[in-house]
Formats: sequence, C-alpha cells, structure tokens
Amino acid sequence: DALVLGTRGCIDTLLTAVIGDSLTRKEHDSDKELRGQGLANMISGLFGALPGAGATMGTVTNIQVGARSPLSGVVRALVLALVVLVAGGLTEPIPMAVLAGIAVYVGFNILDWSFIQRAHKVSFSGMAIMYGVMLLTVFVDLIVAVGLGVFVSNIMIIERLSREQARQVKAISDADEDDVPLTDSERGLLDRANGRVLFFYLSGPMIFSVSKAISRQ
Repeated sequence: DALVLGTRGCIDTLLTAVIGDSLTRKEHDSDKELRGQGLANMISGLFGALPGAGATMGTVTNIQVGARSPLSGVVRALVLALVVLVAGGLTEPIPMAVLAGIAVYVGFNILDWSFIQRAHKVSFSGMAIMYGVMLLTVFVDLIVAVGLGVFVSNIMIIERLSREQARQVKAISDADEDDVPLTDSERGLLDRANGRVLFFYLSGPMIFSVSKAISRQ
C-alpha cells in the first residue's frame, strides 16, 4: 500500500508539473520536485500527518491569477490551513454543488485545448493510447492507466524502430552490389565463393526484434 501510495503521489506531482509547464512556458526539474516531495512527506510522517503530492487544480488556479514562483504554493497552503482552522464555520454552509462547479470549471481550464484542436493530426495509435489512458484514469485507477499507457507506448516504439532498422539490413551474395560499401577483400571473397557465402550488411543500432527480418533474408 505504501508503494502504491508513493507511486501515485509521484505521478500526480509530475503530471501537475507538466501542466504547469504548458501554462507558464517553463520547464520544471523532475528530480528536484520528487526530492522535495519525498523529504516533505518523510518529515510530515514524523508528526503523524498525511502524505501530500502536487495538486493540479491548485497549481492551475495559482497560475491563472498571476502566480509564478514556488512561494505561491506555500501561501496557498497557509491560507487553506487558516481557513480550515479558523474560519471552518464560515465555509461549512457552502453547498457541495458550488464546490463541484468550481472543480468542473478548473478542470476544463486544465485541458490542453490547443492539443485537442490538432488531435486529428495525431496517428490513430497515438489517439487510441490517449483515450485509453483517459478512460482508465476515470473508471479504473491512475497508476493502472499510466502503467498501461507507458507499456503500450514502449511496445509501439520498439515495433517502429524494428521496421526502420529492418530496412538497414541487406543480404549480399554478389560482389557487384553497388548500394553496399564492400572492401576489396570482401568482394574477392564473394567472387571466390560464387554464391555460396552470404554477407549481412547492418547499419545503425540493432535490437532483438530485428532478428526476424534477418532470418527472412
């Protein structure tokens, strides 16, 4: 349970940082974010407090009102703590429907509308992964969604690399091949072998999935 909770906190924080980058046009330091979160959670655990992670809605709201520095998150946390500890009675009558409406409004602002407008230019496989991760996040679990999304994306990348690398594999049995740079000794060997020797010309990095292309040739 602790591992799952920690993983989910890290994913939430990194996703929040990516969304913040898209809004501020800056680039975050993932290592710094995770180190800070881990240290803060270890200290909070010593006092019996609950662990925390990056809050997407709070981050987006801060950015929309002009906040840019890390201090804005500290101020937001202090104001929230002050409201809960001092003005809890004043906020209690607020209907849940109002809070839900605010959450929906902020959620719409989180969406990357510029990407949605050009989503039709993305490949079918990319769209399938995006919508699959989105549905799994809503109906199953964030960790499952991200894990499956990363796994399927890696499989697709391997398959794409395999196709590209397979094009670089050439089987040579004739010394007169012009599209492959053979040395004089190799050409002499092919002439003497008279078709009984097969050279494989490999170019660039090779992965295990190219073995099928080599065996076919």
